[in-house]
Amino acid sequence: AVQGPFAELAAAEERAAFLAAAVRQVSGSLDLTQTRRQGLRACVPRLADWAQLLIVDGGGYGQARVMYLRAGDAHPTEATVTAPKPALSGTGRVLATGRSELLHVADDPTGTDGLAALVPDPEVRGQVNELRPADVLGVPLSARGTTFGTLTLVRRAGSGFDPDDVRLAEEFAAHLALALDAARRYSERSAVASVLQASLRPPELPTIPGTRQAVSPWVRNARSPSHAACHPPRTKEAFSDSMRRYPRVAIRIVWPKTIMDRVCPSSRNSSMCEPPRTAIFQAAAIR
Repeated sequence: AVQGPFAELAAAEERAAFLAAAVRQVSGSLDLTQTRRQGLRACVPRLADWAQLLIVDGGGYGQARVMYLRAGDAHPTEATVTAPKPALSGTGRVLATGRSELLHVADDPTGTDGLAALVPDPEVRGQVNELRPADVLGVPLSARGTTFGTLTLVRRAGSGFDPDDVRLAEEFAAHLALALDAARRYSERSAVASVLQASLRPPELPTIPGTRQAVSPWVRNARSPSHAACHPPRTKEAFSDSMRRYPRVAIRIVWPKTIMDRVCPSSRNSSMCEPPRTAIFQAAAIR
């Protein structure tokens, strides 16, 4: 009785230390696949003997990506399955309500004990059947007001989930959901940026025998507008100086005629306005 409060305090400190370490582990990358792997490795074997992450693609109920890890396995396994539909129990209800669900599965794999509702895919469910009898906990993954996936934890009989374990799993799932959501948004924005970047690239240079060509876009340095790196010559004097310093390099500015007039003004004043950002600087080295 005297050791009871100290044992509870030690257990609470251990849970807090695990949660802090697990959060650092899953928050160290913006790569979605890596974040999912780290989340499973943080769960197994501390929280469960078997763990599964299910993420619904696009927030709908079409396809879902599943990744699961069993204690003793070196790497998680990934698969694509049909996303569960809203239901009265199991993963569908966890997705619909955003609330956890805990059930006990008996030793008989042929019984209707609800395991299929929390682990819908038959091939994946085969690994859970090897752990029977077991306790299965389904925890929602929610971020920005939307439940986009579930974390399913399985423990062998005799080491089930007490209320403290359920709260710990829910706290970890909340942090994991934020990390996964950030990785998903980063991946989506990177894909959009790649498409836009490809559409803004200059056309391919024509093939000119006996020359080597290179093109660099006009890049404006917000901190130092006078920064000359990657900038084309702005005056006739600078243009001529480049030709003298690099006699075997033919430099030409590919701009419309109206812009060319601004680049090489007829007046003796060498100052000029800054060319537009659509200009392209082309250099061809003559062999």
